[in-house]
Amino acid sequence: MPVPVSVATEATFKSIEGNVDRFIKLRLLDYLTPARHRLAKFVGAGPDEIVFVPNASHGLNTVLRTLVWNKEDFIVTGRRRQLSHLRVHTSPLLTSPAATTTYNSIERTSRYISDLPPHPSISVFELNFPTTRASILQTFRAHLDALNAKLQIAQRKIGNGAKLKIVAIIDSIVSSPGVYLPWKEMVTLCRERGILTLIDAAHSIGQEPNINLSEAGPDFWVSVRVIL
Repeated sequence: MPVPVSVATEATFKSIEGNVDRFIKLRLLDYLTPARHRLAKFVGAGPDEIVFVPNASHGLNTVLRTLVWNKEDFIVTGRRRQLSHLRVHTSPLLTSPAATTTYNSIERTSRYISDLPPHPSISVFELNFPTTRASILQTFRAHLDALNAKLQIAQRKIGNGAKLKIVAIIDSIVSSPGVYLPWKEMVTLCRERGILTLIDAAHSIGQEPNINLSEAGPDFWVSVRVIL
């Protein structure tokens, strides 16, 4: 940790511990408000769109667990598929049929939600590496169109009783393998089809330039300690 950061952290900690009740009730917003404004400018969002969370997994879970799910809804997750002749050169982790580009804890959250009533379905979008950004977008578009067709059939069957939805969980930067996905273009494809997007951007801040969320327009974007 840089020395100026350490000094500032220690001073803030002493202020909190000196009178916790006073700090939470009277002073906390004095810290949060300017931080939200600075962060909003950095990522290209409005300050009122920003909420601080303990970590990215907490933020993603907050979104997924507060949505009202229907049986006919879909949760889109990502999975990487290895070519069989390459498996001898990779670790067991990368050759597992269940290896996923969606972060492990979030993939498990999706399965947990699917296991609970009303049991929304999980739709896995598979990626073959190595690949190209153009190929990813082409395959993703086809996956969304097929899924959207199923959703429209289900919507016609139940009528106007409930508004069905697809929620796509998209990584900005996959942690393993290290891949920068065309998430902004993927968001555009989803928005054109009325599909909600939840971006796992845990690795974006500090690694991805020109984020500009107002232009990208995801429904939810979660990075380290912040949700938008």
